[in-house]
Amino acid sequence: MKNFTLFFILSFSIQSWSQSDQKMWLQKNKYDLAISYFDKNEFGAAADLFLFAYKIKPDSELGKISKNKFDSLKPVVRKKLIDKLVGTWKMNGNIPSWSQRNLKSDKAENELMIIDPDKISYYLQNNSTKEMKLIKTEEIIFYDSFEKNNHVKEILTSDMRLWSYYIDEYSKNLRAINTGRVTATGKTKIDLDNEEMYYERIN
Repeated sequence: MKNFTLFFILSFSIQSWSQSDQKMWLQKNKYDLAISYFDKNEFGAAADLFLFAYKIKPDSELGKISKNKFDSLKPVVRKKLIDKLVGTWKMNGNIPSWSQRNLKSDKAENELMIIDPDKISYYLQNNSTKEMKLIKTEEIIFYDSFEKNNHVKEILTSDMRLWSYYIDEYSKNLRAINTGRVTATGKTKIDLDNEEMYYERIN
């Protein structure tokens, strides 16, 4: 019985050490990858990886360093995103503009999105008169929870949905993706059939 107990304790200790060692290796791997992106001025990717590294083992020395680097990069990454987004955008719908180039639109109104540094305003514009009617305004609030799958650039809207915004470097068009929802129990991530909207810049 004593031999069995000793064997069990040793087996558990070895397994625990192995799991801890794997976490340390993975954390170092993600940290080094984050540094490589940082050195290339790809701060968005670096911030996400620093956050990933921190979550693997938050109490480790490398975890604390990763958290500090993430906190330093977060405002830089977000300001860079907003600087790119500021302007007036016309909605093309829920499919990319390149896939509907030959389609003629007979809509009486266009849906416009005007992005300022601190808010996003949505309008309907009459095609004939160019008169604009304000539909709603959303304050720009970045989602700051450290839950699993968190993303440094997700924006939280008043209906508690999370959105990520991407600008195509070739077409300069904007793609908005609903990436999740925040509930009383935390974040619910959407991986399939995400709602998407596409916009083209008009100013």
